[in-house]
Amino acid sequence: MAALALINAVKGHEFLWKTELRQALLQFQPDSHRMELFLEHQGIRYINDSKATNPHAVAAALDAFPEPGKIILLMGGLDKDMLFEEILPHIDPVKQIFLYGTCQDKIYQVLCNKVSCIPCSSFESAVNAACSSANCGDIVMLSPATASMDLFK
Repeated sequence: MAALALINAVKGHEFLWKTELRQALLQFQPDSHRMELFLEHQGIRYINDSKATNPHAVAAALDAFPEPGKIILLMGGLDKDMLFEEILPHIDPVKQIFLYGTCQDKIYQVLCNKVSCIPCSSFESAVNAACSSANCGDIVMLSPATASMDLFK
């Protein structure tokens, strides 16, 4: 959107309707690990949003999905004293959250009254549980809201 605003300011409104610009927009691919669809299997989409390492980024990702109750979210990692309340106004698309890592209790306390939150013993068990609970039409999304330095080197 920022690029389009810049084009509008420099080239004018008419340029926004050029075929070349439309083609460029249609071919745009987000960076790896940012809302990256990496698998679609049996009607379930699997999205890697592992660059969402703060609550604000998770809120933005959730806003991309207006349909309520379709996202199975994987969240957790290293607690860096972030405020997970920022996610609450954006929680409608979430069906369930599978929690892992050192801050899972903190996330649970903030979100459990709005959505089903399931604490897991490890990242692997959270992934397995999330995938097992998904149905056709659901989206399983890793959008941790934290850093993963407690899980990966």
